[in-house]
Amino acid sequence: MTSTNRTSQAARRPFWAHARRKYFDLTTSCKAPIAEEALRRIGEFYDIEKAVRGEPPDVRKAAQQLSSIPRVEALRSWLDDSLKRLPQKSGTAEAIRYVLSRRKQLCSFLDDGSIEIDNNAAERAIQPLALGRKNWLFADRTKAANAPPRYCR
Repeated sequence: MTSTNRTSQAARRPFWAHARRKYFDLTTSCKAPIAEEALRRIGEFYDIEKAVRGEPPDVRKAAQQLSSIPRVEALRSWLDDSLKRLPQKSGTAEAIRYVLSRRKQLCSFLDDGSIEIDNNAAERAIQPLALGRKNWLFADRTKAANAPPRYCR
């Protein structure tokens, strides 16, 4: 797989941070015990990732295979059972369906030690440029309007 192909796949791939955000939003708006439990379980994946961050890909993959796969399977089973007990149009059911329908893509980090569990670091790195782009769009002066190209070099 080429670097460009891997990059484009990563750009289209859902990440656990996206799934986690759906459950987090539910817990901030009301009491949501299923969402809280989902957050706790997803947090276990992040704990494992934190322990192996910076290790070579083969070491990361081995740790993920040993520790994360059983937790992912337990989460899937628990989500299936939880979904059966919820109203289908509830926010929690929608969050569960999001994870279940994207399970294969979400779990791609388990098969390749070079893939991160999420893209939060990349999103944080480009955030100033993305925010600046909107601000520079309305720049009144020619000098200010040319700032983004100089900043990006």
